[in-house]
Amino acid sequence: MRFSLGLGVLALATPLQFSPAFASFDDQFACDAIGDGAYTITISSRDPSQASVVYQLDGDFPQEGEPDVTKLKAAPSASGFRYTGGEFEFHGKGNEGRLSDGHEVVDCRFQGEPVLEEEEARVLPDLSDDMAWPPLNAMGFSLGGKVRAGPGIDTPQIDSLQYKEPVVLVQNSGIEMNGYYWFKISYGEAQEGYQWGGIMCSDALHVIGIYETCE
Repeated sequence: MRFSLGLGVLALATPLQFSPAFASFDDQFACDAIGDGAYTITISSRDPSQASVVYQLDGDFPQEGEPDVTKLKAAPSASGFRYTGGEFEFHGKGNEGRLSDGHEVVDCRFQGEPVLEEEEARVLPDLSDDMAWPPLNAMGFSLGGKVRAGPGIDTPQIDSLQYKEPVVLVQNSGIEMNGYYWFKISYGEAQEGYQWGGIMCSDALHVIGIYETCE
């Protein structure tokens, strides 16, 4: 099955344009649910011609054994980027895409930060004083993507989180980008950093500035 996308997207470099010499973390696309789980596509930062797709069950359903992983390879595409392997075909443009597993077609979204146009870039305020927003310490999940040293895309990337990786939303930084706020988070073994609210969810009440509540 072949399909093409005509999508209006944010200005974002496609994974095929990333240079392995500069990319440190793999890029991920999370797809809409099918049955009791969902597909995640991972594009290698070391070799953008290689990708993989895995089906993982929702957290409410126990996973028996390791999930099946199918390797994908870059394939010619009239626009955007395209990967194929087994029964799978993934075709994307910008930060959106569609995956066919030979039976169904689902929409997928890039789990990272949108790149602002130059005129939209802002100067970050001095955060040496205490931040104005009260501490949250709310449990949540990252939907995958970059962790940065400060609240903005012009601060260094210090880590990368997987889809549905648990985090604690420590505090809203008060810095807004594209309708969502940057949050100070903690995760793993006492690690800390900042992640954009557009790629996080939480079931805690009244968390302003994140993408959505978790299902």
